[in-house]
Amino acid sequence: MLMLSNTGLINGISAICIVIIYIGFGIFLIDKSKKTNAKLLYYLGLMNICTGCMYLGICIDFLSILLTGNNSNFPYFIQFLLSWMWSPISGAFALYIATELLIPKKKWYVISIFLILVSILFMFFIFDPVNNVNVVYPTNPGEEIIQSQVIFGSPASIIILLMILFTITFNGFGTLFKSIRSRGVIRKKFLSLSIGWFSTLTLILLEGFLIYSLFDILFKIGMICSLWFFYFGLREEPEKPEDIPTIKEIKVEESLFLISQRTSRLTEEEVSISKEKKICLVCKGKVSGYNIFICPTCDALYCKNCALALETLENACWVCNAPIDPSKPVKREIKETELKLPEKAKKKPTIRKDSPNK
Repeated sequence: MLMLSNTGLINGISAICIVIIYIGFGIFLIDKSKKTNAKLLYYLGLMNICTGCMYLGICIDFLSILLTGNNSNFPYFIQFLLSWMWSPISGAFALYIATELLIPKKKWYVISIFLILVSILFMFFIFDPVNNVNVVYPTNPGEEIIQSQVIFGSPASIIILLMILFTITFNGFGTLFKSIRSRGVIRKKFLSLSIGWFSTLTLILLEGFLIYSLFDILFKIGMICSLWFFYFGLREEPEKPEDIPTIKEIKVEESLFLISQRTSRLTEEEVSISKEKKICLVCKGKVSGYNIFICPTCDALYCKNCALALETLENACWVCNAPIDPSKPVKREIKETELKLPEKAKKKPTIRKDSPNK
C-alpha cells in the first residue's frame, strides 16, 4: 500500500517530469546542433542534461518508495551527491554559452575563475558534506521523499551564491544589455535568452535554499517553461515581418548570430520597401545616424551589424552583388536570376556617419 503523502507524490512526479523533459530536450538540441553545425546548441543540450540530472536523487527515492514502500538506502554522501554534483557542471556550460556570445575572446578568463570555484565547492562536498548539505531523512520511511538543501551560511552556500552571481551577471544582465544594444531579430534572440537565464537561475536558487514544500511543483513547472526561451534564443529561424517578404535566416555559428546565405532572389518590392521605410534589408530594423551602411552601387540599406555580418559571410550586397568590402573577394557565385538594378560607378563602401544635428 502506498504510504507517500500528497506533497511527496506531487514533487516526485514533477521531478521525474523534469528529468525526462530536460534530458530529452538536451538530446534533441545535441542532435540538432550536429545537423546544423551550431555549436552553442550542443553546449545548451549538455547544460539541459546536467540540469535534469540535478533531480536524480529525488527520482530514485520516489521510485524506491513506489517499488519497495521505503526510501532509498544510499549512504549520506551518495544521497546528496546525486543531486548537487550536477549543479556546478550545468552552471559551467551555461557560463560558456553566455561568454561565447558576449566576450568570445576573453571567455576563458571568466570560465577559469568559475572552474576554480567549482573545484573548491567539490572539495567541501567531498571532505565536509555534513556541515554543508543538509540531508533530511523522513521520520516514517516511505511517507516523504528525502530532502536535500544546502545549509545557508556554510562555505558551500557562499561559493554557490558566488557562482550564481557570476551566471546572473553574464547570462542574465549580459544578454539583456546585448538585446538593448541590438536591433531586429537579434534583439529578440538576446532578450529571449535573458528571460530564460533569469527565470531558471532564480528558480534553482529558491529551490536549493528553501524548505521542501508544495511550492516546489511551481518551481519545476517554471523551469520547464524556461526551456522554450533558450530554444527560441539559439535556434535558427526565418524572420518574416507581415509587411515585408524576406528570405534571410538567422544562424547561430560559433560565437555569433550570423545571417545565412540566401535561398532565393530578392524582389523589387522588398528593396523599395526597405528604402522607403529606412529599414535594414536583412534584419528589418530601423537604420539611421551612425548605424547605417549604404551600398554605393545600388543604395541598398543595411544596419552596421548586418553589413559586418554579410562581409564575413559572403561579402556581397544582397541586391546588386557588389562587394561590401572591395578589398576582399566575394564568397559566392553571382547568378543571372538574381535581381539586377541599374549600375552606378563603383566606389569604396563606407558607413555613413550622419550627425544628429545635420
